[in-house]
Amino acid sequence: MQISIKKTSLVVAVMAMAAVGAYAALQRSEPMQAPAVAQVEDPDAVKVSIGQTFATTPDVFDLPAASNRLAKARLDGYAVCTQSDEATAAQYVDVSVMLDKAVKHVAQFQRAVNGVMDSKSGMTDCDFRVISVIAQVSASG
Repeated sequence: MQISIKKTSLVVAVMAMAAVGAYAALQRSEPMQAPAVAQVEDPDAVKVSIGQTFATTPDVFDLPAASNRLAKARLDGYAVCTQSDEATAAQYVDVSVMLDKAVKHVAQFQRAVNGVMDSKSGMTDCDFRVISVIAQVSASG
């Protein structure tokens, strides 16, 4: 079987045109986006934000959400608190002292603490750290 030069040239030309078309289409398409990466927050910035949120909107402050946010923060790649461990007995005692020192947003601070204490899982390490932040806001008169 012999293929004529004319047919071979035609096939090569069609293939070249298809390649040029494909290349042009690739050039017009949008560049590939890198997959979204979750932004890791600085724990100190998270604590400041939590304190500001409690200070400005204490009636709607969500302690579990703040605790989750702090749990995701990292310092040099390490977690600053854990939600898998319950707070220590000393931390529970510290919270009772914090409640006694509250002079501002007292009812809202008490409500936030009661919400944690009434939960089935009790107070986690991260909950305690959030309570410590909002206690500073409540203690500043």
